[in-house]
Amino acid sequence: MKIDFIFDFASPNAYLCHKVIPGIENRTGKTFNYIPCLLGGIFKITNNQAPMLAFSGITNKLEYQNVEIARFVKKHNLDKFSMNSFFPIMTLQLQRGAIAANSLNVFDQYIETIFKGMWEESLNLGDQDILINLLTNETDIDIEMLVEKMQSQEIKDKLKVLLVFQLFLLMIKKFSLVKIVLLTWKHILLIKF
Repeated sequence: MKIDFIFDFASPNAYLCHKVIPGIENRTGKTFNYIPCLLGGIFKITNNQAPMLAFSGITNKLEYQNVEIARFVKKHNLDKFSMNSFFPIMTLQLQRGAIAANSLNVFDQYIETIFKGMWEESLNLGDQDILINLLTNETDIDIEMLVEKMQSQEIKDKLKVLLVFQLFLLMIKKFSLVKIVLLTWKHILLIKF
């Protein structure tokens, strides 16, 4: 059984989960399917905000979140974790890069390097020069091919499709839909849960 792990490099929680996933896979025999998303896009479309903004006016909320992160880091020995000093970072190119890396069969190497650069080395990976420098120095990925793919319409379209799919899943959860009606051309498909 595969478990979908929908992630955005912009999220420190995505990094923390990524670091414990191998242990979960070893203990359970389950595997995780990494699916890139645009968390900022989801927030925008759903008229929501990142927790750092949404909870900024609530006394002790963010402080407690930091306590929870520290507990998690300690429990799982994630001593290399540090909040990125450039946070929040625009990750559109990073997420396109993940899809491009997957198509080039270098996905694992790519995500390890990006998570490390973002949440261990505190790099501003929203800056394409810094991103390319990191990937050039830390991986054997064909950077020219990766950048070409990242900028291709095919990769842009794949990320858009993933975003629409993820929003669809959020709608199902948010509204607890019993029936979903999908209109496709002249057909009506009724799905019951």
